[in-house]
Amino acid sequence: MTTRRRNWAIIFTLLGVIALALAIVGTLTVINSMNGTLRVEDDKPAATQVTAAAEKPAPKPGDTVDQKTASEIRRNVDGNLRAYQMPDGTFVVLDRTQPLPAAVKSDLEAKATAARIAAGQDFKTADVPGKILGDLSYQAGRRGILCVQLWSGTVDGTDQPGFFWAPALSRQSVVQGQLHSEAECVAAAQAYVASQPDAADWEVLVAH
Repeated sequence: MTTRRRNWAIIFTLLGVIALALAIVGTLTVINSMNGTLRVEDDKPAATQVTAAAEKPAPKPGDTVDQKTASEIRRNVDGNLRAYQMPDGTFVVLDRTQPLPAAVKSDLEAKATAARIAAGQDFKTADVPGKILGDLSYQAGRRGILCVQLWSGTVDGTDQPGFFWAPALSRQSVVQGQLHSEAECVAAAQAYVASQPDAADWEVLVAH
């Protein structure tokens, strides 16, 4: 091979090496660019972490929620929602501006009845109305009055001790005199509530 041919062979070889190197560099650049794009795309969900499909719906009255959600509702003391714990441990979402759902009212009245029976003649000392109505206020955000049988050493002006019906906020009846039936007591309680400026925020409960 002549010297000229060898020189051209070397030149072509070098050009081939350079072309191959440029091709490799170009490929790596494209790959890096694609990786960067993928990283940017991957970062977007991590930054937002919330999509329309994954958003947790806000609790509403009537919903049953877990303890964590109930605690969040209770911390928002300025809001209208409240969380009432049922006997099975679940929590029912309430609107404190609306009357109690039947199931919640029944549960409170069942608690009041059990407490009245347990207190017996020491009912005033136990302050069952205060405890039940305190539970109503804390868990449901509403005020209330409890129709209950109180113990007295004299009934109907006689020397005979016994129970009489009374609408009570705590240990004392809100009316004068002794009532003789649940119906009388409920009517008196409703009249008392109607006389309050915030009557719509009250509940009449009965300890049967």
